[in-house]
Amino acid sequence: MLAEGITALSYSTTATLTADTVYKFKVQSRNAFGLSTSYSNEVSIRAASVPTAPQTLANNAAVTASGTVGLTWSAPSSNGGSAVIDYQISSKSGNGAFSVLASGISTTSYTASSLTADVVYTFKVTARNLVGLGTDSSEVAIRAAAVPSTPNTPTTSISGSNVVISWGNAPSNGGSALTGYKIYIKQSNNSYSIDSTNCDGMTSATILSDRSCTIPTSTLSASPFSLSSSASVTAYVIAVNVVGDSSASSDGNGATMP
Repeated sequence: MLAEGITALSYSTTATLTADTVYKFKVQSRNAFGLSTSYSNEVSIRAASVPTAPQTLANNAAVTASGTVGLTWSAPSSNGGSAVIDYQISSKSGNGAFSVLASGISTTSYTASSLTADVVYTFKVTARNLVGLGTDSSEVAIRAAAVPSTPNTPTTSISGSNVVISWGNAPSNGGSALTGYKIYIKQSNNSYSIDSTNCDGMTSATILSDRSCTIPTSTLSASPFSLSSSASVTAYVIAVNVVGDSSASSDGNGATMP
């Protein structure tokens, strides 16, 4: 007998039970004449609860690309007393409702594919043990796109009293339209800076479409560039989209200051 003298219609045992073990319970009533001659039906209950929420759900940037999102997370802080069996991923886009994207995931990572490029999706993950599904993780919103690929190595050339910096074809945009370029020009002290007047590829639609900019040699000979006569004009380029910056191109040159 586990307990007697219970006057309520519920009971919580304080006995030391073995976690993840199934126990069978039945109830017998008593009145002034004694105990009932029969018991209630038996109920089998596992000495465990559902898991707590998985932790640190995040974008796996090494996997996320155009139309694909990589997810990673860590195990719940508590499995509820019964080992985690697997995980369920739910997702939505925009203001839509969550739906189950995948279940039966036995690892703490997942790649969602066949998504619409450049759309922001919201994800959550839930752990499951023998008792059932636990608490949902925190939600994370991820764009189905990556940073652009590395731009071509630029070339520099003299055109009259100007230097033209050009990098040819546009790099892959990673699934989200390019929003600009950052053009860094080498100074006489070997550091790099941007000429925001003539080569601001983050605000100029012409530079974005033409993938080139033109800078007067007089600007390059003045501070902060301070390039002297016969100095090589060297530059590198970074492509930008809404996700972030690409890797920098290799240094490119070709022009020599007059």
